[in-house]
Amino acid sequence: MSTINPDISVDPNIETPLPLYRVEKFGLGILAILLIYLIMLAIRCNVHFYDSFEYLNNAKEWVGIHTRYDINRPPFFPILLIPIAFLSKFLDLPIFFEKFPYFLMIISGFSVVLMFWWMIRTSLPPHYAMLATLGLAFNALFLHYWIFLMPEVFACLLIFLFWRFVLRENYLLVGVTLGALLSLRYQLAPLSIVGILYAVITQRGNWAKLIKNWAIVAIASAFVLVLFHYVSVTIGANINLIEAYNEVSARLIEQFWGVKEKRPSDSILALFGREFNYLFHFITAPVLLVSLVGMFKAFHRKGKLDWLFLLWFWGVFLAYSLVVQVAWKEARYLLVIFPPIYYFFSLGLMVVWQYLDQLLREHHFALRKGLLVVFSLSLLTAPLLTTHKELNRLWDKSYTRPVGHTLAKILKPRLSPNEPVFWVGSYYTIAPFNFYFSIPEKFFFFNLFSNGLSFYLERPCYFNYTEEFMYKNAVGSHVVLNRNLCQDCGFINNFNPLKPLTVHTLVKQTKFYATDRTIEHSVKKISTNFTVFTSESGEELYLAEAKGDLVIDKGSPQTNTVIQFILKGEPLPIYPEPSFFDLPSQVPLTPKRKLANIDFILISELSEPIGKAF
Repeated sequence: MSTINPDISVDPNIETPLPLYRVEKFGLGILAILLIYLIMLAIRCNVHFYDSFEYLNNAKEWVGIHTRYDINRPPFFPILLIPIAFLSKFLDLPIFFEKFPYFLMIISGFSVVLMFWWMIRTSLPPHYAMLATLGLAFNALFLHYWIFLMPEVFACLLIFLFWRFVLRENYLLVGVTLGALLSLRYQLAPLSIVGILYAVITQRGNWAKLIKNWAIVAIASAFVLVLFHYVSVTIGANINLIEAYNEVSARLIEQFWGVKEKRPSDSILALFGREFNYLFHFITAPVLLVSLVGMFKAFHRKGKLDWLFLLWFWGVFLAYSLVVQVAWKEARYLLVIFPPIYYFFSLGLMVVWQYLDQLLREHHFALRKGLLVVFSLSLLTAPLLTTHKELNRLWDKSYTRPVGHTLAKILKPRLSPNEPVFWVGSYYTIAPFNFYFSIPEKFFFFNLFSNGLSFYLERPCYFNYTEEFMYKNAVGSHVVLNRNLCQDCGFINNFNPLKPLTVHTLVKQTKFYATDRTIEHSVKKISTNFTVFTSESGEELYLAEAKGDLVIDKGSPQTNTVIQFILKGEPLPIYPEPSFFDLPSQVPLTPKRKLANIDFILISELSEPIGKAF
C-alpha cells in the first residue's frame, strides 16, 4: 500500500496537478468498460419509470403535444428537456425524445463519478480514492438508476457542482445551482443550511463576509426557484401560479413532510431504523461499519473535505429521517448520501488496513497476507454479489420489449378524436424475468401506467380510479387491461410479469349500491361478515374489510370483467387536462380502499381482447 501520510490532506481550493497513478489508470479503464455497458443498455432499453413519463409528458406539453401535465412534479427536468422535445417534434422523430434521456443520464452519472474521484483524490491516497469511486459507481442502487430519468443521480451531479462552487467561493453560482437543485428535488432544501454550517466552520471570524456571501446565495437560489416554477406552471401547465402553489405545497406537506391526519408518532429510533434498513441492504453492513470508522477519522482530521462530507451526510440523512420521513418512499431517495458514505468507507479502510498491517507485521508473510485477503473478501463479497446480480438484471430482455410502442400500434388506428383510453390494473407492469418481489427490492420495478400510455398515444389516458370511467359515456371506449390479480379490488398482489397487457372495448357497466344488510360466510372455519351490495337489477355482491384490504365474495371476476370501488370524498389532485365528460379529471393517490368510504361498486364488462402486448 502507499506510504502517503493519511493525515495530510491537500487544500481543495488549490488546483494541484496530481500525477495519474497506475491504479487510477486501471480504475478509469474499468469505468470506461462500465460506460460502454451503460450505452449498450440505453440503446436496447424500451421502458421508463412512471415518474420519468411524467417529466417527459410535461416537456411535451410545452411544445404543443398535449398528453398530460402533472403540476406536482418539480420543473427542472421538463425545462431541461424542452429543446430536445422541440427538436424531436420538428424532425418528427418521437423515438429521439424517448431515447435521449438515457444518454443524458449516462453523461450525468459518469460526471458524478468523475467529479467524486477528482474531488477526493486531493484528500486520499490514489488507490483509496479510486476504491471509493468504484464503490459508488458499482453500487447496485446507483447502477440501477444511473441511466433512467429520475432525480437522484442528477441531484448528485448538482450537489457536486454546489460544493465545487462553495469551495471556490463563487457564491452567485452556488445560489443558481442550489435553486436548480431545489427545482429538481424539493426535499434537498437542508443543503442550504448545510452550506451555511460549512462556511461557519471553515471561515470563522469573518461574519460580515459570511452574511454577505450567503445572502447572495439566498437571493439567487430563490430567484431561480421562483422563475423555474413560474415559467413551468404559467406557461407549461397554463394555470394560475397561486393555485399551483397551494396544491403543490399541500401535497408536499401531507406526503413528504409526515403531516398526516391521525398519523401515529414514531420514535426517533424507529425513524432512524427505517432509513438505516435501506443503507444496510444497499451499502451492506461491513461497508457501513468501516464507513463509521472513517467518519470518526474525518472528524479527527477536520480537513475541508472531511467537514464537507460530514455535513453533507448528516445534514441530509437527519432531515430525511426526522423531517421528510421518506420511509414509505423508495430507497432511491438516499442515493444522494452515497458519495459521503463511500468517502468515509475509503478513509476508514485506510485506517483499518494500516492498523491490521502493523498488527500482523511481526507474523509470517504468508499468514499476514492471507489474513488481509480474508478481511478483504469478507468486506467486499456482499456488495460485489449484489452488483453482479444488478448488472445481470439490467440486461434482462423484459427491459427491451417495446410494450408501449405495441400498445400504441394497436390503439391509434381505432381512436377517434377525444376518445378516452383507460388503464385498468395495478401500477407495476414490467419487471425482469424471475424477479423476486421483496421489501428491499420492490423499488426496481418499472411500469407503464396511464402516464406512459399518454406518452405513447400523445393524448390523455386515465387510470381506472378516475370518475370518468364509471359514467355511461365511457362505454365503447378502449381499455388497456393489466390483469395480474391486483385490480384495485382487494385481490392479492401476486405480481406476474409474464401475463400480457390486453386491449379491450368497454361493453357494459353495472353499479352496485351498499345496503344495510350483512351476510356471514365461512371459509376453512374462518367466519367473515360481508356487507351486501346490490345492483338495480337485483344482483348481489359481498364485500368485507380484512387487515386493511377489501375482500370480495362470489369469486373472482370473469376474464372480461373489472371491479372498481368508488370512494366518497376522494381528493382531486390538479391535472389541468381536458375532461372528456365535463368532470374534474382525477387520479386519486390512495392505494388502499376502505369499506366505510365506498359509495358504490362498478363492474365494467369488457370485450374479448382485440390485441395484446408483452
